[in-house]
Amino acid sequence: MIATINGDIKINGKGHPTEVRIPDMFGSIMSATPMVNPHHFKVKAAADAFIADYLKMDKHEAAKNRKADFCFCASAMAPHADAEALRTMVDWLNWIFYFDDDFDEGQLDRDPVAAEKEIRHTLAVLEDGAEIPDREQHPLRYLFRTIWDRVKERAYPDVQTQFKVTHKRYLDGLLHQVEATRDGNGQPRTEEDYIRMRRRTVGGYPCISLIAYAHNVNLSQEAFEHPSVQECIAVGCDLAWIHNDIVSYKKDVKSGIEHNFVTVLKKNGFTTQQAMDRAGELQDECYSRWYLALASMPIWGESIDREVLRYIEACHSFPLGDLLWSFQTGRYLGATEGYKLHETRVLDLSDLEPIAV
Repeated sequence: MIATINGDIKINGKGHPTEVRIPDMFGSIMSATPMVNPHHFKVKAAADAFIADYLKMDKHEAAKNRKADFCFCASAMAPHADAEALRTMVDWLNWIFYFDDDFDEGQLDRDPVAAEKEIRHTLAVLEDGAEIPDREQHPLRYLFRTIWDRVKERAYPDVQTQFKVTHKRYLDGLLHQVEATRDGNGQPRTEEDYIRMRRRTVGGYPCISLIAYAHNVNLSQEAFEHPSVQECIAVGCDLAWIHNDIVSYKKDVKSGIEHNFVTVLKKNGFTTQQAMDRAGELQDECYSRWYLALASMPIWGESIDREVLRYIEACHSFPLGDLLWSFQTGRYLGATEGYKLHETRVLDLSDLEPIAV
């Protein structure tokens, strides 16, 4: 079918857009010069081999995992981590992506009872004196336990507490997502409902605490709980999910995943382009919120303020590293398509036909 031009949007003969313009995701605080951890290549080889063997992946799945390149994601988020901490981050990213996929498109996405049971067992891993999960029966749960053991060896006590708090926030969000999917009955969620849920399920809260561990940050619990610090965390999470929902839109449509901002808005009457534009508006609001949070940050004194600055850097490097990775990883686009999208800001939707785009 020959495409025609309708304003700035190409459509096909059925009235479906064949491309959409996305927001500029590399402006404001996201325009910072990227850094990549120098241990990336050494750690990637070992981590990729480990997870393929540990989860008993076949050749296809192992190749898919290597192409996803979670080590690049960790290296961009924690560029100053040593090799040991970087490896822990890569193992954690493997854990959270495989764990999260079960809630997005796996056996737990519409079963709150089973989801709550899995979440309860996962949270129990973080408790003192908890029973060690069976490695063969619950490999992801066991992997999470080894990650927690590594964090406890090096992280300061308050950062360990933050690791627990942020993982509970993330896991509670996943349970809410499952309940919303089950109870949706085809009715569109509101933008506000989706944002509240997605902010927690993007994984930013625990990931930022892991970056703090990897960079040896010693943030006090008092500073962590301050509204300005919490707002910086929330902004980092919001930027990550906004960007993720834009970049992963095609993958989500093809997979039938409805946990996507563009899809939610389209169910509320938006066109694809209008939904992308709204995502851009929310992104720009995040930039304003970031600077307002910094402006209202208290002055605790030299030693505390230094750790606060380092923690705020983690709140920034999380969405920045995730964005850089999203444009390169084979999980969403691949390096060639990602480069083209970065340069043109035009997302090709033609391969979504006959799926409604």
